[in-house]
Amino acid sequence: MLRVLAQATFITAIATLLVKLAGFGKDLCIARFFGLSAEIDLFLLLFSATLLLSAIVSGSAVYTLQPIIAHDKAKGDPAEAHFLAQQILTIVAMTLFVLGVAACALWSLGIRPAFSAIDPQLVALLPWAFIPYLILNGTAAILQAVGNSHQLFFRCGVVGAITPLVTVLLLYSTQSNSLWLLTASIVLGALLELVVFRSIVHRTGFVAALKFPLWNARLKQVLISSAFLTVGYVANSLNIMVDQLMAMQFGEGAVATLTFASKLPALIVGVLGFAAATAFLPTISSIMANGEGGRALHLVRQATLALGLLGIICALGLGLPAEALTSLLFERGAFDSADVERVAGVMQLYSLLPLATMIGLPANRVLVALGLSRILMLWSVGGVALNVLLNLLFGRWIGLPGLALSTVVVAATVSIGLLVITHQRLRSCS
Repeated sequence: MLRVLAQATFITAIATLLVKLAGFGKDLCIARFFGLSAEIDLFLLLFSATLLLSAIVSGSAVYTLQPIIAHDKAKGDPAEAHFLAQQILTIVAMTLFVLGVAACALWSLGIRPAFSAIDPQLVALLPWAFIPYLILNGTAAILQAVGNSHQLFFRCGVVGAITPLVTVLLLYSTQSNSLWLLTASIVLGALLELVVFRSIVHRTGFVAALKFPLWNARLKQVLISSAFLTVGYVANSLNIMVDQLMAMQFGEGAVATLTFASKLPALIVGVLGFAAATAFLPTISSIMANGEGGRALHLVRQATLALGLLGIICALGLGLPAEALTSLLFERGAFDSADVERVAGVMQLYSLLPLATMIGLPANRVLVALGLSRILMLWSVGGVALNVLLNLLFGRWIGLPGLALSTVVVAATVSIGLLVITHQRLRSCS
């Protein structure tokens, strides 16, 4: 089972890496055509806000829905879970539409940053063009969850490369620096992704259609669990903001230092951690569906050990050559050798972040599969409070690197706590 899980993780990691490379190519293309203009600031602000809103609404539903589909599939009858997914698809689409319209209305009323150097009409109207992308992106995430539940990891994973590739194709073919064209490219890409996802999941017997929600125990369970996961997601996002705000006390360039120092560790967590979590959730859900608590506990131990060893390798690979890696990636132009030394010192501490984070991923997914989202929420909220406290303590002790140390300690504390709880729960099931 561990070998099958490792294969699934590897496949998902390759797909995730391909998507990230496509996204990086899109960023390079945008930089070429738009530079560091005020117009691209507007686009990136709207794009980031749209992705965040979509992730908050659909992301929590994805992790709640996926184990239910895998559970029913293991029982041999996924039809009821597929109907539940159709209802969730409807709820997510309607919620995103309402939130998108409300956000754009507030924007039009003047509740927004000032963009004095841009045409006021463009500033007022462009956010409305992001509503289709918001809905398409969120609903595509639900279809991807259905595909992953049927272990179609690679096919579902690489679909995310469509939008950046469409953007690159349109910009290069037109040689245009129009924000409207750029926005249209991501909407068209999201639409194509949705069509491809629909084709993929159709082969599993799932029909991508909107169904009017019928209130029942299962739908209630999904919505409540999603609400808890949403709070946890927001809490985790707050940690980044807290670190950046508290870094400002250390002078000019402190926020940029934290940002650059965390790039490579965050990339590893984003690729390997996401891949492992995506592959592990349907696998553990299928095992739990058969009531095999002992087998699930054994798999959690194996997966935690494997991810721990991988995290140690990443820590050594990032920490020891931190200065050389920082110089290779960033030392050019205004980024001088003094900046390299400052960033590398923080990166050496951040190099422990993949280890601290990944050892808790199997436990995290087991708790999702067991419907214990409330526990995850409480640990996430507690992590924010602990992060603030340790930032103050370590910041006074070793300065700016203390904020990176705080992030690592909080991640390790949460991971170990979730592992202890998961072992207790699985022992009671075995």
